[in-house]
Formats: sequence, C-alpha cells, structure tokens
Amino acid sequence: MSNTSNATIAPTINSNELINESIRQINTAKIALISLALILSATGVFIITFTIIKIKRLLNFTNVLVLNLCWSSLLLAITGLVNALSDINAGFQTWQFGDFACRFIKSMFFMVSVVIAYTLVAVSYARFRIICQPFRPPPERHYAYFVIAAVWIVGVACGIPYFLSLHVIQLRGSPFCSFNTVPPALNLDQRKGYLIGLTIVIFAIPFLLQAALNISIATAMSTGKPKIFIDPKDDKIAGVKRQLTLMSIALVIIFFVTWLPYYILILLQTFGHISLLQFQGDVVLYYQNVRIFLLIRDLLSGLIYCSSIFNVGILYIFNPHFKAALKRALYCSTPHRRARVESEVTITERSMSVVSSMMAGKIDMKY
Repeated sequence: MSNTSNATIAPTINSNELINESIRQINTAKIALISLALILSATGVFIITFTIIKIKRLLNFTNVLVLNLCWSSLLLAITGLVNALSDINAGFQTWQFGDFACRFIKSMFFMVSVVIAYTLVAVSYARFRIICQPFRPPPERHYAYFVIAAVWIVGVACGIPYFLSLHVIQLRGSPFCSFNTVPPALNLDQRKGYLIGLTIVIFAIPFLLQAALNISIATAMSTGKPKIFIDPKDDKIAGVKRQLTLMSIALVIIFFVTWLPYYILILLQTFGHISLLQFQGDVVLYYQNVRIFLLIRDLLSGLIYCSSIFNVGILYIFNPHFKAALKRALYCSTPHRRARVESEVTITERSMSVVSSMMAGKIDMKY
C-alpha cells in the first residue's frame, strides 16, 4: 500500500497504541453490527425460502433467482463476520485462518457482487418478457438454474485474479492477509486496472442493461402496446405487473445504493488517496485518519451485509404473490383464513401468462 502524503501526520508510539485501542473498539461494534445483520438476514432468507418452497406455484423462474440473490447475500454476511472476528482477535487487518481462507474469503466479496448484479439483470429480463412480449411464454423454471450456474461461473472467474494475488505474511509475529508481489499475483498497476474493470463489469454494464429493460417495460405499460390484459376495465393484472416491476426496480436501487459506495472507497484506497498503515521493517504503524476511515468503511459494509433484510422487505411490500403466500404459510390457522388468503394468491405470474397465451392461442403451456 502506498505511503501517505506529507500532510498526513505519522503516528508516534503512544498515538499508535491509542489508535490500536480505538480500532479494537470499532471492531467490537462492527462484530455486533454484522452479527445482528447476519441474524436478521438469515431469518429473512429462511422466510423467503420456506414460503417459496411451501407454496409450489411460487417456485418459478423469477423466484428461483430471488432465492439465489438472497442466499448469495447471506453468504457474503458470513464472510464479513469471519473478517471482523479475525480483526478483533489478532488486530486490525490481521488474519488467523490460514492462506487458503485468506484468498477465498477476501475474494468472495468480488465473486458475490458479480453474482448479485447479473441475477438482478435476469430478474428484470423476466419482467421484460412477461410485460413487453406477452405472446411468448415466460422463461421456465429450469432456465433459472442455468442462469444461476452461469453467473456463478462468471463471478468466480472475476474473483480468480484477486484470489491469486493474496497470501499470508508474518510481521512481528502477527499474520497479515496481504497482496503478494510474486507472479501470478497482480502488481499495483495491474490491481488498479483490475478494480476498474470489475467496476465496469459489476456496475456500468448491469446499469445499462437494467436501464434498457426498464425503459422498455415502462414504455409498454404506459402506451399499452402490446396490450397486456384482455378486458380494459379489469386492471387487476396490470396492477400486479406494476407491483412486480416496482419490485425489480427497488432491488436494483438497493444494490447500487449499498454496493457502489463501498467500491468507490476501495478504489480510493487502491489508488493511494486513502492510506491506513505503513511498514517500517517489521513494525506496523497506523495513520491518524484510520479511525475515520474504519467508521466509514464499517458503515458502508454494514449496508451491504443488511441487503438481505432489505430484499425481504421489498418482496413483502411489492410482491403481492409473496405477501399473500407468506400470510397463507404462516398465519392461516383456520379454514376461513385459508380461504380468504387463497383468494389473494389466485392472480399469479402463471395466471398472467395464461391470459397472454389465450390471446395468442397457446393454451397448453408449461410454466
């Protein structure tokens, strides 16, 4: 990591000890935050999984992708907790879990970010097919498994250069998960290019794809061409489609709001605009601004770890099928309640695709 500018005051031994104590306090708060996020995220993911699996008609293309989205976010929260535990047990940026775990857990962040970005693109594409191409059957469920396999392959491929660039080094008896300087590891200039490329792959390309898909959806729904329901007076199906479209847009907004600021912080640190520590022989010194950086970093990473919680809220607010099915799965203890909630679930994506198929003369269609 590059040295600080002349304006940065190098710490003395005493100030370094004070900074160490501040770092321990911050890491303690970080573990509490991530643990809470992990518990809430796990609860939300299990609720979504239970609901979708229990209500078979919800096990469709879009919701299989939503499951992948939620479980990927939960996996990221678990790796974040491992990072925080390493920090508090041995000190800031130290590592106690071995060389492979150093490579795997640190690179998992980039892998999962790719997976989530392109899973959201696939969810928006499903909405595009249903709304803008109503005479075509929606993507069948088994295609979702191919999409999941493809995005994970791409995600792992994007994370391999980072994986190969890390190793554990020993400094003054403490292990650090740091960048290697021996090929095939990336040097500093290559890491800069790698992070810029990742930013384009994770944010720029998905943003353009999402913009194109959602503009097409908005145009189709506002102009009514092609028609998306048979009876102009019956806007119930159109209302459901609007809600599902809002769900897709909300998931995309949450992704950019929670992930992009953290990536910007990584880029600033990689390009030398933020310096945290330096090595003088086998002595590690922290800069005075490390506490402010840690507070900002942990706040932004906390938003990422809480993304599964946000996803559950979005599904419950914007997806009427999920909301009704969740009520049926958890609260329907009497036949009267079951009958009432069952009526709320009758209009599903399958029923909407059947309407479109009737218009096209394709009654016998699998979903």
